[in-house]
Amino acid sequence: RTKFIRSKDLTALSALSVNGGWKKASTGIIITWKIRMGSVTGYSAPGIILMISRGNGLFMVFLPDIMSYAELQVTSNFSFLRGGSHPEELVQQAHSLGYTAIAITDRNSVAGVVRAHKTAEALEKKIKFIPACRLDLLDGPSLLAYPTDITAWGRLCALLSKGNLRAEKGKCDLYKNDVFEHAEGMKFIAIAPESLNERFDFDDSFKRDIKEYHKALGNELYITANRYYNGDDGKRLHRISQLGVPMVATNDVYYHEVQRRQ
Repeated sequence: RTKFIRSKDLTALSALSVNGGWKKASTGIIITWKIRMGSVTGYSAPGIILMISRGNGLFMVFLPDIMSYAELQVTSNFSFLRGGSHPEELVQQAHSLGYTAIAITDRNSVAGVVRAHKTAEALEKKIKFIPACRLDLLDGPSLLAYPTDITAWGRLCALLSKGNLRAEKGKCDLYKNDVFEHAEGMKFIAIAPESLNERFDFDDSFKRDIKEYHKALGNELYITANRYYNGDDGKRLHRISQLGVPMVATNDVYYHEVQRRQ
């Protein structure tokens, strides 16, 4: 459903849209890079949205009602002083946006999973809920963990209990070896740093950690690919692609509506 077009095709694209030539059933995502902006600021028609970013020259046309997307990195207010929305609100918003699935990945906690699951089950049109957790480690990059069956879910809970028992209340001290010992039956997504160093690269320590993760977790390891809009997203995504680990698109969500940002 993805097609790349040249900037000279934009006039024809707009005309085709106006004349009703595009059908929702056959239209997907269209992206073109490095186009000549000129005086073009945007275009919209029933069922079609055209967005333009003057910063990087990106055009994107999309139809929300046919997109298939699952959000795999979501922080709720069960991550104290971080998430801005209840798990129920996040699931409901994902449902209203037409997402096929959503995971709640609170930090070293699965406290919001039950509420999110009940909300997903109660919706008339089902959205798949994925129980998960973000593992913040003391000696390595954070990992998003996704149990694939009930036995793996038990291992994840045992892992969190181990971290809770060795720390004071409200904290969970976990290490890489703890994860490796409980990893069976789980898939993992490593979280890449938000920015690059002065060499426009990731630090060597992060690269070593990813190699260690890959060796221990094998094909069950992926890495996040997202945008932080801090000026180096293109370079950052390129560096992520060089790490030798499959990339997974996430949005790193913290609230269900912009009013909760503060």
